[in-house]
Amino acid sequence: MSKNTFAAILIFLCLIQMTTSCTKKNEYATIADRMEGKWKLTKYATDNNLNGRIDNYEIHNDTSIHDYQYVFNKDGSGLNTSVFDGVKSPDLKFYWSMISYDSMRIAYVANDTLVYHISDISSKQMTLTTTSTIESSNTIEITWLYFVKI
Repeated sequence: MSKNTFAAILIFLCLIQMTTSCTKKNEYATIADRMEGKWKLTKYATDNNLNGRIDNYEIHNDTSIHDYQYVFNKDGSGLNTSVFDGVKSPDLKFYWSMISYDSMRIAYVANDTLVYHISDISSKQMTLTTTSTIESSNTIEITWLYFVKI
């Protein structure tokens, strides 16, 4: 093998190593890694007609007078804040954990526990869904939440 060929191969391998090492810095190892940080609700929906899915007309933009946020900390703690028309609700502390690859549990310190399905998540946006049973009819109601990372 000539010196030029060896040098070209060595440079090529170094370039590949630099490219893959730079890419890995911006990747998330797990969904839980993507969860960490501060998220703001921008759209929401409830299955009002109880047909088992979220229809386009059921999706609403969160208003400018409402600021609803989640903060997910690396240690599994979190904070839910809400301000509506300038009036701040009490902050709700919670603990969060992954149940499966695409489901998480949020256990509020002072209230109940919710299970969310993570429908979609990236470094910039997240979609969560949860279901509940309407007691009087045993009907399943779906709630859909769309957040952006801030």
